[in-house]
Amino acid sequence: MIFILLINLKSIKGVFLILLTILLSLASMLGFMGWVYHFTLSEAFFFTLNNTSMPIVLLTIANSDGVHVISRFFRELRITKNSQDAIKSTINHLFNPITLTSITTASAFLCLWFSPIKGMNGYGATIAFGIMWAWLLSLTLLPALISLFTWDPKSKSISKPGRLEKVILVFGSIVKKSPKKILSLGLSVIFISIIGLFFIKVEVNYVEMFKKGNILRDSAIFLDEHMTGNLNLLVQVTSNDGEGSLKNPKNLEDMLKLQNFLNEMDIVTSTISIVDIVKQLHKTIMDDDPQFETIPESREKVNNLFWLYNMNDEADVSSLINDDNDVAIITALMKTFSTSQMNEYKVTIENFIKDEIHNKNIKFELSGVMAFLSDFIFLVIKSSIISIIASVLLIALISTYFFKSWKFGLLAIIPLSAAVIVDFGLMGLFGIDLTHMTAILSSIIIGVGVDFSIHYCSEYKNLIENNKRDKTKTAIDNVGHPILLDALSNMSFASLMLSTIIPMVQIGGLMVFAMLACSFGTLTLLASAIEIGKNKLT
Repeated sequence: MIFILLINLKSIKGVFLILLTILLSLASMLGFMGWVYHFTLSEAFFFTLNNTSMPIVLLTIANSDGVHVISRFFRELRITKNSQDAIKSTINHLFNPITLTSITTASAFLCLWFSPIKGMNGYGATIAFGIMWAWLLSLTLLPALISLFTWDPKSKSISKPGRLEKVILVFGSIVKKSPKKILSLGLSVIFISIIGLFFIKVEVNYVEMFKKGNILRDSAIFLDEHMTGNLNLLVQVTSNDGEGSLKNPKNLEDMLKLQNFLNEMDIVTSTISIVDIVKQLHKTIMDDDPQFETIPESREKVNNLFWLYNMNDEADVSSLINDDNDVAIITALMKTFSTSQMNEYKVTIENFIKDEIHNKNIKFELSGVMAFLSDFIFLVIKSSIISIIASVLLIALISTYFFKSWKFGLLAIIPLSAAVIVDFGLMGLFGIDLTHMTAILSSIIIGVGVDFSIHYCSEYKNLIENNKRDKTKTAIDNVGHPILLDALSNMSFASLMLSTIIPMVQIGGLMVFAMLACSFGTLTLLASAIEIGKNKLT
């Protein structure tokens, strides 16, 4: 990121100020999280594995604010030749768009408060605070620090447009001349990406999150290949027939029926329950006759077996049945398999209980790692859909209010909607799994996408109000450079591909496409759509 910023801005001071804004925002965000937890002790503000992505998300957004301010300052200084006038002009141009992007993005993250995944509540609130703090620093501290430095309008970094600015000048002319072709090309990419959405696979298998050679993955593979596996299914059996009701042979027989069904499943390596203890005890007192490895036919005999077993000081069945003998656990051990299949197995087990066990005195409830992961898959999907839809709608409403135009409100969500479709479509086409970690891409895309689109819409609306000509070309010339520079600098997250955690590797690669989708979505789809319908906006 620093390297890309230095090449394009050609100013160590400018890059330093951007990085200072980012670091102060990150420190404040983490400090906020710590203080909230200190005062509330809420589990929503635990720093978990998923929260490791928070610095990445805030860094992209804080970087956007800083890049826009510094780039605009250099552009204004090139014109005015006076740093104080350039600062005033920069703030006058950027106060509204930076404020609007910060409010919309923070509001979008606050939508995570309604996520069914508890940890995402604190995640969204913490990042929302970080975004608003970055906004405050960008419009107060950053201009103040700029005014403290001496800037030479004749220096190369200010007096001459950089290579990226020259590219933008050409790009603006192309969009101006051929808006329909540009729009058609962008829509073609979106159409292909929509096809990829149907191939997205949800996977939250933690073993697959680590590269080969990682101790966690190797340990899990060892358990699968040489032992009983590292997954389990726990079936809680509860009787409503009073204390000691699970000593009833009928209840034990139904437990055995389910246990035998589990043993027949190809994913199960072994099972254990209180039924195994009862059968083994029965066989033992009958001179180890294999024919008596069964459940006794009367409750009295079962009681006797429990009494004999409890005479042993080392006897302990607390992990299998409670002291009142009305709640028991059936444990099924399993080898690792795809979490996309877990719901199928869970439904199969639930259907067996419903269709084959007709006993109103006992109730079966599934839990354990397998049941958790099965439910977690749907929480990941549900959380992603809720956050994306709520964020897009909220951004459209807030943009409509600020721009005082529903047309600009709808235009503001075009780039981020397109970017979400493109990135998730690519995940489907390239076989990249959707996990609770890669799902944060939607948050990054929305945060960056709304920044780009609002800056463009704000610039275009100002040009309309000032009756300027060649609005599309001028708007692209003015905001295209910071948009592309922001996107390129955020592409440095491709370094995450060196991580040992596979989802982080995937995020690193997808970040490149996300930045391209957000920036080109703004400068192609949005710009060409506005150019085509410009007569209806004035």
